[in-house]
Amino acid sequence: MGYTAATSGGMEASEIIEMVLIVILNDRDMLEMIGLRAEGAVAEDHLRRKIADFRKSL
Repeated sequence: MGYTAATSGGMEASEIIEMVLIVILNDRDMLEMIGLRAEGAVAEDHLRRKIADFRKSL
């Protein structure tokens, strides 16, 4: 198809990199998640909100 093994490997690596999102949490975020968990809520909802807010800002 015209691609070498190195080229196709590089393309796969770039596709993987595009799927990675690094979320940085500060102390306030951690306290919020602990509070949610203590209330019986799902702490991951806080992460989902942070990710959604980030995506909206793009």
